[in-house]
Amino acid sequence: MSDKFNLLSTPVLQNPLAEVRGVCQRPTRKDRGFMKIYSESLEQLLPKISGNALKVFMALGGKLGWENTVVEMTRNEIMESTGLSEKTVQSALNELEELKVISRIGPNNRRKYVLSQMYVKKGKSSKKS
Repeated sequence: MSDKFNLLSTPVLQNPLAEVRGVCQRPTRKDRGFMKIYSESLEQLLPKISGNALKVFMALGGKLGWENTVVEMTRNEIMESTGLSEKTVQSALNELEELKVISRIGPNNRRKYVLSQMYVKKGKSSKKS
């Protein structure tokens, strides 16, 4: 019998859900590093926005500061974060600007993006006492 496909020697997880929980645990109440997404605004945006633009928006939103809606990221950083090509990222940024979800400021080499607080805001970071 071939060792490659020997099902008898394949380990079986007793509780596969427990294995997943170990990897993807919900943050504790004290962990406040989160991003708020406003559902009413999002419901209006979803029919209009492409999946790639939403992906870029989430990448930018993840870089928000607590009291600052300006995010500084290069196109390469956005590409790395989202796994999208340069052309797709550029198209998504254009779409987000047309939908008034973001505004672009600064030079192309280190562009800054202002995210509309109508859609997203960063939660407070937890502080150690």
